[in-house]
Amino acid sequence: MINDHDAMTFALAEARNALAHDDVPVGAVAIHNDTIIASRHNERELCNDPTAHAEVLVLRNAAYSLGRWRLKGESHKSC
Repeated sequence: MINDHDAMTFALAEARNALAHDDVPVGAVAIHNDTIIASRHNERELCNDPTAHAEVLVLRNAAYSLGRWRLKGESHKSC
C-alpha cells in the first residue's frame, strides 16, 4: 500500500530523470488500488514535443495500463 509521502518521493525521483536531457525537473505518478501503475517525467526536450509534460504522459500510460481511457477512481501526484 502506497501512502502520499511514498508517492511524492517516487515522483521526485522521477523528476530528477528529466535533468538528464535538460528538461524542467517535473515527475508524476499514477496510482490505482494503492499501487503505482505509471510514472513519468517531463520529456519535452527529449521528444521535441511541447505536450510531453510529465502529467500528460503519466495519464496516457495509466490509461494504457488499465486498458481504458476513463481514469475514474485513480489519482496522480506530481511535483
